[in-house]
Amino acid sequence: MFPEFCLEHPTDHREIIIGRWSYLLAGLAGPLYAWSRAGSRGLARSLSVSASLLIALIVTSGITSYISYPAQFLCLVVAVGVAGCIQARETVAIVQHAYMERGWSTHSL
Repeated sequence: MFPEFCLEHPTDHREIIIGRWSYLLAGLAGPLYAWSRAGSRGLARSLSVSASLLIALIVTSGITSYISYPAQFLCLVVAVGVAGCIQARETVAIVQHAYMERGWSTHSL
């Protein structure tokens, strides 16, 4: 679900490993993680992903307000978890794309 990979600089062969901790940070603080790794372009893209997920969670909250409390709570917990996973994957993809635009190569671990 969260593939690990390595980014390698073409000339000095520096490596950045994107693993579990990267996905966790991207899921919890997506725009900040993207900004620290991909710069302002990554920040803008990640903010749009986060805004879209926030709108989806607000809509989900509104829709689930018509069902019983236990079911509503369960739906919202699942929705927040799914949104976190989506944010993690998309933010890491944004960072990977930004590094590849700069000429870095990528390979899976």
